[in-house]
Amino acid sequence: MKKFLLSLSAALGLVLATPLAVFAYGGNQTDAGSCGGKVVVNVTYDLLNDTDSAVGGGTWANDTISRHLQVTQVGQGMYCATVSDNGSFVTYDWSSPGGTGTVTAGIDGVMSGGYRTPAFSGALVSDPTYKTRGSLGTFDLNCDRDQNCPGAHPTVGSFVSGWNGDLAWWGWQYKTTHNGTWVNSVDGNSGDITS
Repeated sequence: MKKFLLSLSAALGLVLATPLAVFAYGGNQTDAGSCGGKVVVNVTYDLLNDTDSAVGGGTWANDTISRHLQVTQVGQGMYCATVSDNGSFVTYDWSSPGGTGTVTAGIDGVMSGGYRTPAFSGALVSDPTYKTRGSLGTFDLNCDRDQNCPGAHPTVGSFVSGWNGDLAWWGWQYKTTHNGTWVNSVDGNSGDITS
């Protein structure tokens, strides 16, 4: 089950990864056009060592993600954000993500998906030290967990936000060559990746 470790609350003070032209899972749900309005933040970044938890708990995979964050202004003082993830994963020895069996270490695959917030109140603070466009670089989440590395998260245009953490849509698809496909989504979980 995908953790919202870098959820929008983090994303609105820090955030995301690289844009890809076509998203295999999520499609228009994770595109800024689904929010409407004017794009005011459009950034990308890469995340290393983003861990995934299985339905029954525990960590089943390590993800490397290219993330694209867009925030649109949808009205006076109102915003909506979309996150699009594309990347790869490698499994750990653990329960399978869908909980139907086990998975051995070292199975690799590709993943895609993301999420969209509902409209939320806020204000984009004008501060030239925070980027609102372009690439923010690469960030290793092990640095954040170990608290040994300054700057483990990117910073983007900062918000004073009324966003409460609710998501209008979220979902990710994980595919392997020979070990199955797993979908973890608000629309329902399906499939599994097993050894």
